[in-house]
Amino acid sequence: MITALLTGLGIALIAFAVTWAICLRIRNYSFLDVAWSYGVMVLAPIYAAMGPGDAKRKWIFAAVGMAWSFRLGTYIFLRVLRHHPQEDVRYEGLRKRWPGAGMFLVFFELQALIVVIFSVPFLLAAWNQTPPGLLEYAGLGISLLALAGESLADRQMKHGVPRWFQWQIIGYSWASRGRWDSALVAMERAARDNSTSQSGLAAYRLAAIGRWLGAVEPSVVAERRLRAGGATDVMRPDHRAELAWLDGLVAVTERDTTALAVARVALRQTGAPEVALLDSSLAAFALDLRGDRPRALALLLALEQDRYRIDNVHPYLAGVHRMTASRWLAVSGDTLGAARLLTWHESMGYRSPQELHANALLAPFANLERAPLLQALGQRQAARDLYERFLAMYDSPIGAHQGLVAEARADLARTTRP
Repeated sequence: MITALLTGLGIALIAFAVTWAICLRIRNYSFLDVAWSYGVMVLAPIYAAMGPGDAKRKWIFAAVGMAWSFRLGTYIFLRVLRHHPQEDVRYEGLRKRWPGAGMFLVFFELQALIVVIFSVPFLLAAWNQTPPGLLEYAGLGISLLALAGESLADRQMKHGVPRWFQWQIIGYSWASRGRWDSALVAMERAARDNSTSQSGLAAYRLAAIGRWLGAVEPSVVAERRLRAGGATDVMRPDHRAELAWLDGLVAVTERDTTALAVARVALRQTGAPEVALLDSSLAAFALDLRGDRPRALALLLALEQDRYRIDNVHPYLAGVHRMTASRWLAVSGDTLGAARLLTWHESMGYRSPQELHANALLAPFANLERAPLLQALGQRQAARDLYERFLAMYDSPIGAHQGLVAEARADLARTTRP
C-alpha cells in the first residue's frame, strides 16, 4: 500500500510541476484548478490496478471516482478555457503577493500533496479484499444519483441563472440584512466562479458602498480595489468609469481630496458615455469637501431632477445622490424636501438587475433616515411603519451597525408612546 501511495505522490508531483510550467508559459495559473480536479481520475485506477483487494469493489470505487473527477475537471477546464487569457482573481491576487514563479511552484506541489490525501479512500478500497455488500451498493446508487444531479445542474446552468450570479444575489441579500461579512464572502465566490473583470468590479462596488454606509473597514475596501484594478486593461469603458466613480466615492467617505481628484482624472480618461454625469457627481462631493455645500446640493439636485431610470452599470448612483442630498437638505431645515428624496427605490420605473439589487440594499437605510423626518412632520404612524420596516429588513447587523439597530429600536419605542 505504501508503494502505491508513493507512486501516486510521485505522479502527482510530476504532473503538477508540468502544469506549473505550462501555466508559467501561458501566463495563466487558473489551469491549476483543472489539474487538481482531474487528480482522482488519474490516481484511482492506478490504485485499483496495483491493489490486491476485491476486484469488483476496487473497480467500482475507481469508476465512481473517475466519473466524478472527469465531470468536475472538464467543467472547470471549459470554464477556464473560455476566460483565457483572463486569469482567476485569486491568482491575480497571489501574483501581487508572490513576486516571481518560485512560490507558485511550491504552491502547486502543495496542491499535488492535497490531491494525494484526497485520493486515499480509493487507495484503501483497492486493498480491501471484502466483496461489496448492500451498504456499498447503496452508496454506489447515491453516488450515481449525485453525479446525474450535478450533470443536470451543469446543463441547466447553461440556460438558467449562472452560478456566479446566484452568488451575487446571495451577497446582495446578506448585505441588505446587515451581514456584510457574509455578503463579501459571497461576492468572492461569485468572482471565483466568473473570473472576469465584471465580477471583480461587483465585489469592489459592494465593499465601497459598505464603506460609505459605515459597515466595511478601509482595509477590506482596499483589498477588493486591488483585485478589481488588476483587470482594467480588459474592462469596457463604462465599467472603468464605474470603477473610477467608486474610487471617488471611497475618497469622499475618507474625506481625501487628493484621491478624489485622481479618481476624476481617471474617470475622464475612460471615454464612457456617462462620463459627464459621473464627473458632475464627484464634482458635487468635491464642492462639499471644499466647504461649498449650497453649490454641492444644487448640483446633486440638478442631476436627480426628473430622473426616471438607473443605468445597470451605475446602479448606486441615484441612491447615493438622493441619500446625500436628503441629509444636506435636512441639515438646512428643508425636512419635507429631504423626506421626498428618500422614496426613489419605490418609484423608479426602469428595472435593471443591478438596480434592483442596489435599491433593495439601500432601502433599509432610506427607510431609517426617512422615519425621523416624517416624525418631525407630524406623521408618527408613517414614521413607526418605516422604523418597523427597517428593523424587519436589517435583522442581522454586523458589529459596526448594531448600535444603528439599537438606536432604531429606541426611536421606534419613542414614537409608539402616546
